[in-house]
Amino acid sequence: MMYQRTSQLVIKLIGMIAMVVATLFCFYLPTVVAHAEETKIEPQMSPGERGTVIYNQNEVFTMTGTKHGEYWSDKTSTMLLRTENGHTEIVFCIEPGVPLPNFENPDYEAIEAEDVDHRAQIAAAIWTRVFPNQSTQEQIVTQAVIWENLSSYGLIITSIDGIPNFSELKAQLNQAIDEYDKKTNFHNQIMNLTFGETMTLQSGGVNLNLFDQVVENSANVDFQISEDGQSVAVTPTDPTKTTGSYQAKNSYMEGTPLAFEKEGSQTVMVARIKNTNHYNVNFNIQTNGQALIQKVDKESGVPVP
Repeated sequence: MMYQRTSQLVIKLIGMIAMVVATLFCFYLPTVVAHAEETKIEPQMSPGERGTVIYNQNEVFTMTGTKHGEYWSDKTSTMLLRTENGHTEIVFCIEPGVPLPNFENPDYEAIEAEDVDHRAQIAAAIWTRVFPNQSTQEQIVTQAVIWENLSSYGLIITSIDGIPNFSELKAQLNQAIDEYDKKTNFHNQIMNLTFGETMTLQSGGVNLNLFDQVVENSANVDFQISEDGQSVAVTPTDPTKTTGSYQAKNSYMEGTPLAFEKEGSQTVMVARIKNTNHYNVNFNIQTNGQALIQKVDKESGVPVP
């Protein structure tokens, strides 16, 4: 009897535990799903859109350096924008010294921010490629590089507390910005081609595979980029073309930079690049005499008028 009562108690206990676990699961699962949806990045935003800027007050970093040659120091942290439709995106401060008073700062409105310095735009857009781990420290380093590239502020940031390798990370991101904007050897050059022959052009260390969108191919050339992106084989394909151009651009994060602003509070920037890197090459094509194009009958091969 004792064994039977003990077994019944064990069964009841297991049942109660199962109910508790099921209840917790039901409450916890929607929270996890909601959080996952909340942190999705919405790439398309437009002026007039409204949102809330979330400022991480739990992990504040102190930057030190100089401003127009004088000692300077400021505190900052990571920031996130949550739009009215629930999407979130990392944003960066573009007004050093202007505070964000609260953890959640509502009533921000998007405006075009075309006047943000070009290098600052690039830093905000490519930092996730440079720092794939996207740590808090790497995000703060990116904020520092953005501030340094806002030319009107005259900032040179020399250290950030809690980031002992700041100088190395800063140099890494600045080098990536330089490389992003680097032009190919043949940019805006005129190349002389011969119809039916292939010419190989060297990029000069620029990865041509990053230029993912063809803007123009008025020369009707076959443009075969090597696997490593360091060269391209160009072959004329149209005997009627004696001149023309080929242009391609890097469309990654292309768009008009947006700032979210609120009177009396910090203005933040959503990462976009207005003028993405591109290359253009012009061609003169020798067709080796007069080309004749004639229609022929598909079956007999006899010329038709």
